[in-house]
Amino acid sequence: CTTRSFVTDDDNDRISRLPDDVLVGILSLLLLKEAGRTSVLSYRWINLWKHIPSLDFDPGRRSELIGSDVLTKYLKWVDSVISSHKSPTLKQFRISFPLSKSNSNSITRWLEFAFSKHVQRLELDFCIYFINTNRFPEGYLFAPPTTTLSDFKSLKALSFKSVDLSGGAIEFFLRNCPLLEQLIVHSARKLSKLEVCGSSLVLKHLEIVRCPFLKSLKVAAPSLTSLTIMDFEGVSLENIPTLVDVSITLRMPRRVYDDDDNDDDIWCRHEHLKVFEFCGYNGRTCDDALVECILKNCIVLEKIIIDPCIEYSYNRFSRSYMEKCARTKAKKHHVEFVIR
Repeated sequence: CTTRSFVTDDDNDRISRLPDDVLVGILSLLLLKEAGRTSVLSYRWINLWKHIPSLDFDPGRRSELIGSDVLTKYLKWVDSVISSHKSPTLKQFRISFPLSKSNSNSITRWLEFAFSKHVQRLELDFCIYFINTNRFPEGYLFAPPTTTLSDFKSLKALSFKSVDLSGGAIEFFLRNCPLLEQLIVHSARKLSKLEVCGSSLVLKHLEIVRCPFLKSLKVAAPSLTSLTIMDFEGVSLENIPTLVDVSITLRMPRRVYDDDDNDDDIWCRHEHLKVFEFCGYNGRTCDDALVECILKNCIVLEKIIIDPCIEYSYNRFSRSYMEKCARTKAKKHHVEFVIR
């Protein structure tokens, strides 16, 4: 461990005599606001928090988001922290606040800061709470900022929630982030078509959830081990030999499988998939057809998990009926199945 100090101090307490990297590591375990408050302890602590490698701008409790000036306070908080930050690199940069297009200048500035620090994990969550449940929160039209491509080379994980971004923007990151292992996209209303393809991709985890206008999803990622997709219309899986964990949720499927389709156009042969989770199953023809495709192409499959109750179904009668149908029809498949 290094023994250098960011400040010179004669404190005699044992904690303050610890090396700076140890103290910064301890501060990294605290919430960002808590870490910042340690600056009042003594001169020894004034600048330590400015060197933490993870910046998680979580506003805290829901009650803290109520008030006419809450947005202004959040913007000033983020601006203040990034202007004081001294670490040359970032392990994580997370923005978690219901922002909109009107805040695009601030968001672009924050992203440029994160990329200049060679951020490894970037998370944007613009819909953390529903303050008004009758109002759908605005998304933000995300476009890659004007930075050099080298700024993206350190990215290992990307998460976009309630960010209105196109398939082209996502594919931009896939092309220019050679170390990207995790991609999460939730509630992207602008997303209609997406291709996650490339022989050089090292992507291991892919999660596409609640993108209501997504009509075409093609996945061809040789290192992919985990796949979660929810609310989709058409999907094509190719060249995913290491896939072992799949979770699919259907709400109102328009087309999953047709008798006239060539199986090879929809599903490739999977030699590693052992557990398949199907959320929203209720025994419809398309549900059975999808399960049959899985059984046919997943040669080492050991278990199918059937979840007939999708998470946004609140009608107790419909949940009970769906579960009954699932139990009745799932029994005909000759693999172990679990109904949650």
